[in-house]
Amino acid sequence: MGKRKRGSLSNRESGKIDKYSRKFTRKRNAGKEEDEETENRAATNADGGDFSGADHDIRKRNARTLQLDPALLDCPICFEPLSSPIFQCLNGHFACSVCTKKLDGGKCPSCSLQIGDIRNLGLEFVAAGAQIRCPFSTFGCQDAVSYADLLAHEAACPHAPCSCPIAGCGFICSASDLAVHIRINHHSAAGVHEFIYSRALKLLLRPEEPFLVLLGNDDSPVFLLARSNGGHNLPPGSVQMIVICLRPASSIWKWDYEYKVAASCNRTAALQLTTRAVSTTLWSGDFGMNVFLLVPHGSQNLLEVNLRIRKVNPL
Repeated sequence: MGKRKRGSLSNRESGKIDKYSRKFTRKRNAGKEEDEETENRAATNADGGDFSGADHDIRKRNARTLQLDPALLDCPICFEPLSSPIFQCLNGHFACSVCTKKLDGGKCPSCSLQIGDIRNLGLEFVAAGAQIRCPFSTFGCQDAVSYADLLAHEAACPHAPCSCPIAGCGFICSASDLAVHIRINHHSAAGVHEFIYSRALKLLLRPEEPFLVLLGNDDSPVFLLARSNGGHNLPPGSVQMIVICLRPASSIWKWDYEYKVAASCNRTAALQLTTRAVSTTLWSGDFGMNVFLLVPHGSQNLLEVNLRIRKVNPL
């Protein structure tokens, strides 16, 4: 009788494969011993892109930590995280669907073969299953997200860091901690003012001051009353004025903030604007397409400002 190979089934052994749970059960008739092994495999459903329900549950139960260079899951053309669908040419060169549509003649940039008809399902499964901690974990975010969804999460993460606006500071923290930092470290700095919501605040904005820092009477974010002299296609000597809320722009917040500002110089009639504060984590001085108050002939003059900020429901 020949020697049986290790791991093979003898006549006294019976095997059963459960195609739904992907569990392989081996039973020995003599010893009545039972071993179970679970294969950590992914399966496609009818739409050809996602994990089926049973296989996805098993995949979660059998999750393992694997170190992988995230750059391997980036599109080699646009360098953005890959997400389904992912296409490849016959030589295996892959690209995201957005870049595939933009390729000249639908040709692979590496080998010039046609690309855009063959899905790389294996890489889609890897990209969909790869989990990464939010890069803002040091600022309080504890989420682990799919690598394919990382950019969307970063844009909406409420823990995205903000920079302290005080000149020479450079401290970076979450929006919820920024007001505390300024109160502790810069409470006596020039240009820092406290205000109460829905109450008028009178301010003087000097020509050399790019902004004033405003702190509300609760744990709300930090505001800037910013100014900029002139601008493209604006009257010479004019001043742009806007209120900035230092927090991530894409996050969902409990409150939005509406402000009413009136400004004048040299005792001229005050100009007024009522609108919502613009949210950003870093104010660069670029007014862009945002709504602002335009004050003629104010670039070299002291501006008298009457400001009221109130909480409103998000749009």
